[in-house]
Formats: sequence, C-alpha cells, structure tokens
Amino acid sequence: MLKRHTTFYINEVKPLNFCGKIIGYETTGGSFENPFEIKPTEGEHDFNKCEGCKETLTQITKHLKGKFEGNKSKKGFPFCCEFHANLVNIKEFNKAFFVSVPEMVAKKVVYTNQHIVNNHTSENWYKKISDYIEWVIESFGQMPMKCGEPLYLGDYFHYIAEMLKRNPDIPKEKKNKILEYLNSYQIPNENPQTDLNVLLNTYQKWFKIFPFELNSYFGHLKQHFEKQLPIVNGKPETNIYSGMTKVKMHTKNSLFEALINLTNNLLTQINGERLYKMGLISNANEIKLQLIISSRKLKLKQGYKSKSPKEEQRYTDMLKEWFKDEKKFIDEITPLINSESDIDYMKGEVTFHFYPQGETGYFEVEKNNSKRRYTPEKVYDLELKNWELAIDNAPTKKEKLQAANNAIFRFRKDYLEYTHPIVEPLKEKVIKHLQDIKECINSSYEDSPTPQQTELINHNQQRFELTTKMYIVSYFKNDSIEINLFTPNNNTFKEAAKLDLEDIRKGEAINDFTIATWRTNDLSLNIIREAHHKDFVTLLNDKFNEAKINQGYKIIETFCKDEAKDLKLRYSKYFDWFPILRQWCGFLEGYKNLPPQHSETEQLGNDLIKSTIEDYLQPFEKKINPSSYKNLVEYLKEYFDTGKFPLNMNEIKINKVAKKAFGWALNEIFRACKTNNEVLPYQYLEFGKKYISIFKNAELTNTNMNKSTLYKYYTTKTVVKKG
Repeated sequence: MLKRHTTFYINEVKPLNFCGKIIGYETTGGSFENPFEIKPTEGEHDFNKCEGCKETLTQITKHLKGKFEGNKSKKGFPFCCEFHANLVNIKEFNKAFFVSVPEMVAKKVVYTNQHIVNNHTSENWYKKISDYIEWVIESFGQMPMKCGEPLYLGDYFHYIAEMLKRNPDIPKEKKNKILEYLNSYQIPNENPQTDLNVLLNTYQKWFKIFPFELNSYFGHLKQHFEKQLPIVNGKPETNIYSGMTKVKMHTKNSLFEALINLTNNLLTQINGERLYKMGLISNANEIKLQLIISSRKLKLKQGYKSKSPKEEQRYTDMLKEWFKDEKKFIDEITPLINSESDIDYMKGEVTFHFYPQGETGYFEVEKNNSKRRYTPEKVYDLELKNWELAIDNAPTKKEKLQAANNAIFRFRKDYLEYTHPIVEPLKEKVIKHLQDIKECINSSYEDSPTPQQTELINHNQQRFELTTKMYIVSYFKNDSIEINLFTPNNNTFKEAAKLDLEDIRKGEAINDFTIATWRTNDLSLNIIREAHHKDFVTLLNDKFNEAKINQGYKIIETFCKDEAKDLKLRYSKYFDWFPILRQWCGFLEGYKNLPPQHSETEQLGNDLIKSTIEDYLQPFEKKINPSSYKNLVEYLKEYFDTGKFPLNMNEIKINKVAKKAFGWALNEIFRACKTNNEVLPYQYLEFGKKYISIFKNAELTNTNMNKSTLYKYYTTKTVVKKG
C-alpha cells in the first residue's frame, strides 16, 4: 500500500454557523507533500516494447535532469526560481526526495501517453483518461503557498499536449476534450470556492422565505430541507486509480442556480391540480386560507419600497401600498373564517400549542385542520365552561363528582407541560374553581362517593404525583449534565417508576386501584440532599440556552427569577422529597439582584465565576502556596470578567502535581466560564507558561500552538479525585 505523508499549514480557522449553531470549522492555508511514483496501466500498447517510447523517456529524463542540476546561466533546483527558492525555509523540505523527479516525470509522461493510446476507443474513455491524469497530477505532490507549482508539472502538461496533438489515430473531438481537461489545471480559477458561511447563509435565507408553513403543500418537506447542508454541487465521484472520492463545492452563484431549479421543481411537482388529482384536498377553504396567509407573509418578508424621487412621497407610497394589501387580505380571509362558536370549537378532539411572547403568549388550538388563537385566559374560560356544563348535566351526586374529578385530572394532564409565568396562576385558578365545585356538590347533594370512587380519586392523585416526580427527575438532565437526586443514581428511580406505572395499568385493567406497591416511595431514604455548585452552573447554562431559543429570553437574571417562581409555584410540595430542587430554586433566586455584566461572561455573575474557579482548583489547593492560591483565583476571575489578565502578577508557586491534571483543570475552568465554545486562546496558555511555576519550562509557540507541549497539558483529559 502506498505510504504518503502530507503536512498542512493552517493560517485561519473559522466556525461554520448554521441555524444559530456551530456545526464545524473551516480552515485555510497550504500543504506540502513530496512527489511519489505511480504504476503504468496495461493494454495493447507497451512502452517497454516501443522504441519511440524508450527514446522519449531518455530525452525527457535528460532534459529535466539538466534543469534540475542547473548550468552556468541557470541555477538548479530549488534556486531555479524565486518561488521554489522559498522551499529552503520549509522545515519538511529535503532536496534528496526530489533527485529522482526528472526520471519520475519522464515516466509519467510515457505512462500517460500509453494510457491515452490504449483507452481512447473504450466506452467510458473520458472517465478512464481524466481519472488517470488526475491521479498522475496528484502524484506530483503539493507545494506550500508562495513556493511555486509541483516540480516539472508544467513540463508534464507540455509534453502530454504535444504528443496528443501529433497522434493521428485519436479523433479531433476527443483530442479537444482531453486538451480542455488538461487546460483546466493550468488556467487560474475565476470562481474560487466560496466561504462556507456564505453558502450556509444563502441557503438559510431561501429556507426562511419558502412557504413550508403551507402544510397541505410543503409541510411534509420542511423537516427534510431543514436538515440539508447544501454545499456540495453534484454527486461524489471516485477516482478509478487512486480510489479517492471527491465532491465539487458550490460557489455562491451555482448555489443560487441550484436553489432556483429546486424552487421550480417543488412548485411544478406540488400544486393544487396534483393534490386534487390524488384526492388530498379535503378542505378547500382551509387550503385557500393557508395560501392567502402565506402569500401575505411572503409580501411582508419582501418589505415595502418606493422609487419616488420625492423623499416625503416615498413613505407615503409605502403606506398606501400597505393599506391596500391589508384591505385585500382581510377581504379575502373574512368569508373563510369558521363561524363555529368558540365554546363549540373547544369540544371534541382538539390540539393545543402554546407560543410564549415575552411576558405574555397565546394558545393555538387546532381542530379539523383549522386553527384559532386564544389568550390563556380565554382558553381556560372556555375549558371551564365546558366542564361546568358536563358536571351540571350529570344526574347524580356520584356522577357529578366523577365528572369534577375527571375534569381536574384531565386539566392537570393536558396542561402539565405549559409552564409559562402567565399560565401557572390561571391553571391554579381553574383547579381551585373545580375543587370548589366538588365541595359544593358534597354539601348540596345527599349521596356521597362510594368507596370505589374514593379509591379512584386517590388512584388518580397517586398517578399524577408519580408523573410529576418523574418530570422533576428528568428536569435535572440536560445535554451537558445529569444531576443525580438519589445515591444509587436517577436510573434507579426511573426503573422503579416504570414498575409502579405498570402496576397502575394492571389495576386499571381489573378495576382494582389498591394494587400499586409504590416502590418509588422506598427511595426517599436514598435522596441526595445537596448538589455541587459547578453542576448548577452547567445546568443553568443549558436551561438558559433552551429558554433563549424556545421562550425568547435575553437576560439570564430575568430567566432565573421566572424559573424559580415557576418551580416554587408548581413543585413546592415536593421540596422535602427533592431537597436539591429547593437548593436549585435558591440558587436561581440568588441572581435577582446581581448587577448586569458587560463581558462575555455576563450570564454567570461575579460570585458564580469565583466559585466555579474554586470548585475546579479544590483538588490542588493543598499543593499551592496559600497566597499563590488566592492570587491565582483573582487573576483568573479578572480574566473572565474583563477578557484580560492583570498587568502586575506574581508567580503562582505550586508543589509537585501532575501537569496534565492541573492543565486539564484550567481547561475545564475556561469551558465553564465561557459560554460560546471558543478554542483556548494563546493569551490563556501564555499566562500559564509565564506565571505558573510547573509550566515554566513547557514548550509554547504562537505559530504552532496546537502542537506545543503546554497545549497538550491543557487538553489531555486527566482527572484527580478531590480530597
């Protein structure tokens, strides 16, 4: 197997952003690879038996050796030109690896000519010939930036072109196509590869403007196109001879063309005529309403402009056009709006979706492919009226109580997930109202619940409490961390909860509501009473990032205040069962009076940064001089507060500790205090080399930081036990 070694020189690393997330990194720079030998292909023509090929091999070798060695008027390689002369400054360059290049290039010329002669009549002649030429060109190796082209590659192109032109057996059109392929390597690229971020942004703009919200037409395609990364132009191709698979990258212009073609294909393949033909139009009015709304959205995305030469006239024209469009929109949708009453609309199979909007929000209620928007107050008022009607229609006290209990259970189940601050008080208000109705029924009617009804009520309450506890346990697990609430770990509770739920289902099947053993209650003796401070820091970062995306929060103090209030309102009765939940609420409330921060770490707060640093340094505290320990904490805290280390710093004296373990702890501190996933900066490593005693002799260079010894100390995961 061919052994190759390529050295890459990275000048810049840029993050690739897609839909608000970093999905990778793009690098720019050069590379260096020595030339290497390849083998000829077999066929009818054999250069070993051809006197002309042998003579060509001898003449080209002699000519290129002369160029390589130089003469009185022309210096030899690498001082043959100003670009190749720069190779002497490249660490990996060794002239000895290039001594055989003249003969090597001569062979590649003869090999290529033989390959063209043997394959120009085959069915897939162009693929065979172009792949072989690509493989030959790759074998010339690579030169770093400002070091010229691979040695004698230009001579190779010259000889192949001349031999091809002189060959009378190859048809003219095939010659021209091969020559065109050779020229593509020699003509400068007028359309260089576009910045990947530009391609991703172009696609995102198209995705946002295309009407995927038209569920009847394109709704089923949204998830597919949302996950696409449209940077590849065409299908991957594998070289027959090298085995390498390559893809052609889009330019901005080619991506625009591809998106235009894609838009045309979607619009022509998915349309009302085809949906009707396939029997997929069941509610024409609803589809018409969707089209009107999407058309208005598209116009609003495009915005309003005026070309009037008069400045005042411009915004007047814009307002006139807007009024005209709005009137047309209202006129079009008025006949299509369902006239069904709100209270009847809420009956039957309906689906709820809550959309928060800062301090307020709205419910979108979907029924029979139509949608309506209501405020939370309106939704709960309509729900309450329907349940009151069901209770009133129940003929006996037993059935009335059953209807009331069912209403409470259904309400808690249906609205458990909606936790916005504006929703919680309304939920409690509805539940209290229903409970008041129950008390009224008990005091106003003669018959009381049967023992079986009482068991059912208790059973529903137990099911609700178990579901709530399961939610609390899942609340403390996020992408970055899982905080254990039990000494055997949370999985123990989850498994016990599954068994308890299975018992509940068995009881329901045989109408026995006393069957549950409630294994989860036995875990109360194994509850953990306190979580680690830095774990809360990680959890807060995850929760706040989710809230920014899903609920529109921008300030962490506001989120902490609302989250603590929400958790206490919903789960205060479970604080004794989950002491960590009480601790977490206190942790969140501690943010409400924090002054705003203006550095990159504004979401952490001063006290939090300091405690985070101390958490990670705790295993090493006894190994650090007391004054040095205090200084180290203060130096790091100022760096994360301001982005800079103090001007005057003293040496941090540390006794014998594992360098990788201490370096990894500094890396973890950086990750916990920075929230944008940035790479370790040189300044952060330089501080360690200059001022931390155990790193004084560690290698660190700004030009090749990632390969330095100190960088490895910081990035090699090594954990020590605290104690």
